[in-house]
Amino acid sequence: MPRVEYDAAFRTDLSHQLTYLADREDLGAIDRLQADIADLADMLAIFPLAGRELARDDGETLRRIRLRSTPFAVWYRFEPTLVEAAVVLHRLFHVRQRTPRPR
Repeated sequence: MPRVEYDAAFRTDLSHQLTYLADREDLGAIDRLQADIADLADMLAIFPLAGRELARDDGETLRRIRLRSTPFAVWYRFEPTLVEAAVVLHRLFHVRQRTPRPR
């Protein structure tokens, strides 16, 4: 079973989203977003290929998956070639947010 890690860019994206929701005093949305991310990490540890493939490079894939109850999508990389396979959450985007081109 692959381990799940959080990239610095993902942590920054999450911090910005949580700050935005806190500024709006939307505590329910904060709880749902945090629960969605925890559920996603649990699922990807079991099903690392669950998301739609955006790009492939040397056996690693960049994938996108939508969170269950909040309007966010996560870009993650599945790295099966490591000694211990890993899923690395790279970016968190609101579904209406313009996203960069996958690399």
